[in-house]
Amino acid sequence: MLVIEKSEVANWLLLSYKSEQKQVKDKLNLFERKYNQTFSVFEMNIKNAKQENFERWDDYIEWKAYQKSLSKLNQNIQ
Repeated sequence: MLVIEKSEVANWLLLSYKSEQKQVKDKLNLFERKYNQTFSVFEMNIKNAKQENFERWDDYIEWKAYQKSLSKLNQNIQ
């Protein structure tokens, strides 16, 4: 019979969360480099733009989703 300790499962989950966290941070960094600004500045600019740019709106939606994902992962890691 195979016995798995709770601490082993907890360690595996933590490693899984940290791996996913790294991937999400990499995506966020790509957006920051692409637009040379933080998400909050980008969000303000896109919401105040006089003319819609659909590519920027698509990036905004994706960027916002990664922001939320990172927040949830950080909570899970805590």
